[in-house]
Amino acid sequence: MTTPSSAIDISTRRHRHRVLICCSKSSTASQLRHAISSIGFGDIVSCGSYETAIDKAQDTQFDIVFFDSKSQTETYIPEGDFVRQMKLANTKMVMIAVSTTPSPENIFTVIKNGARGYAIPPFTPQALEEIITQAAQGPRIDRAILERPDRNRALVEHILNHLNNLVAYVRSINDTVFSSSEKPDGEKVLEMNRYSITLSESVRAALMFCEGGQDALLEEMVDECCRRASVNTKLGKARRELQKKRAT
Repeated sequence: MTTPSSAIDISTRRHRHRVLICCSKSSTASQLRHAISSIGFGDIVSCGSYETAIDKAQDTQFDIVFFDSKSQTETYIPEGDFVRQMKLANTKMVMIAVSTTPSPENIFTVIKNGARGYAIPPFTPQALEEIITQAAQGPRIDRAILERPDRNRALVEHILNHLNNLVAYVRSINDTVFSSSEKPDGEKVLEMNRYSITLSESVRAALMFCEGGQDALLEEMVDECCRRASVNTKLGKARRELQKKRAT
């Protein structure tokens, strides 16, 4: 996962950020408006259809858009086309889908279409604070994962690559400590924490978006570990060397 350079800053001057709520149910829009305004956003506009939202986006630059997921609303515009048309008006626009009972597959499809988050009722201020912050400034799923037909393998590769990066960095710190008898400085510890957080995020994404459930993901994890440990790989060669040393 990577943090997008186009992320918007919502930490200050929230009253200046324009928010559009596109929901077919007025009760849902009202709940969202109340919760969003309670966390500091003041410029909030509502509409009831994708078509109206697209028209409004031509005249007004919105920073954050909450919209009904396709399964929740009748529209002539496919959800993916709606997100893309809205993004044409403002490439930095943060789009958050709204649905009552989404499946992981629904969420994955919405994110693949270009949304940055998913909001599920009830809309509490605390929940929306977290959703908006994550959507605006959090890491986004790698496009390669979104487009891969073998999604589980892509997710597993992502986890193992981040695990390898963390292990390599920790090993480099340990080598420095053992050779100099000095404790690692604060910057190195922070960097190690960043590697750990990235690994944790990749695991969470894999558990949420895997196909066939966690058992299928675990099976793919085992298969990928076996592939990486084959005799022709770097890991396989290291394993053979270790086995030779243990035998002598």
